[in-house]
Amino acid sequence: MFKRILFSFVFICSSSSLYSQYFGLTAGVNVPKWKDDNSTFNTGFNVGLKFESDLAPSFFVEGSLLFSKQGLAYKSKRFFELDHEDKIDLWYVKLPVNLGYRFRINRSMSVAPKGGVFGAVGVKGKDHDLADNLAIGNDDLDPFKNYTDLSKNFENYKRGDFGLALGLNFLIAEHVELSAGYEFGMVSIWEYGKTFGIDGDKTRNLYVNLAYLF
Repeated sequence: MFKRILFSFVFICSSSSLYSQYFGLTAGVNVPKWKDDNSTFNTGFNVGLKFESDLAPSFFVEGSLLFSKQGLAYKSKRFFELDHEDKIDLWYVKLPVNLGYRFRINRSMSVAPKGGVFGAVGVKGKDHDLADNLAIGNDDLDPFKNYTDLSKNFENYKRGDFGLALGLNFLIAEHVELSAGYEFGMVSIWEYGKTFGIDGDKTRNLYVNLAYLF
């Protein structure tokens, strides 16, 4: 799946356009969680490459290739009726692709609503296991490790994720772009979680990024 994401980014960047094209660097803050009501935010970050191309006057397509730290935190009494706290870090290689419409304020400033999809592959994870009252033996394990459809163990999460995204771009100065958005994952990352009453195992992520485009 990683090769597919990389190929897709190269394809987007190499697609011909009659209008302007921009390449640059982007970095920002993630505020991720899961859909489950008992999960809370586990702040992360993302960094990578960004590409934008005008499709027509005011219409544009953008794509990014990101290394993104996401995850979640939660506290519950589901685990043998004892208080349990945990923080889980999930590292992804992510490819978001959006279409948008740019409203010009002046020559160097604009605002652009956008929407699209993202694909991601998990490359590493860490389960910190902050249990106060129970040592369940999974300190610092990688939740992605050894996942197969035939072995849904407690720590096993699916590596692949896919979803929808909405956001806004703000060109705040020549070459400098601020963006914000929200991503809705569509894949059940941890199906075995239903055993513990965790039904909302789809990723959610609020992000704010700053990019410099050439």
